[in-house]
Amino acid sequence: LDVDKGIINKAKFYGDFFAHKDVSELETELIGVKHELNELKTKLLSLNIEEYFMNVTIDELIEGMF
Repeated sequence: LDVDKGIINKAKFYGDFFAHKDVSELETELIGVKHELNELKTKLLSLNIEEYFMNVTIDELIEGMF
């Protein structure tokens, strides 16, 4: 994550994972979101992250962002 003044300016996910959707869509969705636990959780709950990361929970994804 590229975070400036507490706001996500850029997100990039690397790794070996299986997805139904292109993870770049999720990266774009995170731009402008505050880099705070509750803000990220709210945003991710509005998306179906299972389409981007199979068998990964929202909490696990957030843990990797901090």
